[in-house]
Amino acid sequence: MKNLCYTLLLLSSISSFAQNDSILNFQDETIYRINILLPGLEIEKDVYKDFSVVGNLGLFPGYYKNNNLFSNSEEGFFFIPFIDLQVRYYTNFNRRIEKGKTIVKNTGNFVALKFTNYFGTATDHRSTESVRIAGMAYDIQRTYWDHWHLNFESGLMANFRC
Repeated sequence: MKNLCYTLLLLSSISSFAQNDSILNFQDETIYRINILLPGLEIEKDVYKDFSVVGNLGLFPGYYKNNNLFSNSEEGFFFIPFIDLQVRYYTNFNRRIEKGKTIVKNTGNFVALKFTNYFGTATDHRSTESVRIAGMAYDIQRTYWDHWHLNFESGLMANFRC
């Protein structure tokens, strides 16, 4: 009886550590995210096995300080609204699946074509012009505990005027 209990315990622990096949294969999903560091909302839609499109709408925080010799200095925080559009190609889904790693919520590395528009704003103390940038980026994206999402991005962008 004691050996039977140990065997059942061992078998149940082995099956509980096995990965679910649904998180190893491509799924046509729509992912919604709330960004904390750069306040905003993001939607990612899978369009093909390794491709997705992303839309991000948010606020870019800024700080200003005006030092005038003849008047009081002014300083404060402001937020610039922006929209970010991307087309992503995930480069390592197959490698992650072969190694038994998850690709849930598009965890992986990708190359992206990006377009970002920072809208101009004006207040009593300062104003900003609209800025449009486009380019390519390489990103490393990971999802932890099904709710925490980290994205590290670097790339080349060009500023242009319409």
